[in-house]
Amino acid sequence: MKVRVSLITHATEDGERVRRGLARALGVGDFSTAGCEGHHGNPIELSSASAPPSAAAAIARAAGPGALGSALRAREPGGRLHLRLDKQEIAEGRLALSESDPVRVTITVPGGDYEGALGLG
Repeated sequence: MKVRVSLITHATEDGERVRRGLARALGVGDFSTAGCEGHHGNPIELSSASAPPSAAAAIARAAGPGALGSALRAREPGGRLHLRLDKQEIAEGRLALSESDPVRVTITVPGGDYEGALGLG
């Protein structure tokens, strides 16, 4: 199983705090971070890192099986599962799914047994 985490942080956010939260909650290691300029000239950071397979199970436990149902149905056939975690909740040390200003998590399970890999089946 492969787990990849990516996030965008704006100048008004503490990107390091979010990255530390991801390290604690999901065991994410070293982030690759690049500074960029946003649409209106504002500074932003793009960060990404690999996470251990245990991160997928931690997300599944925090979100609950019901919340993952629609994500599992929407996954690419035989491909990746895309989840969005609440950036503010992560900064506070919690995990929750969110569509607004998210941390993006991509999970790839060889053979496509997401339910088994996430401990749902």
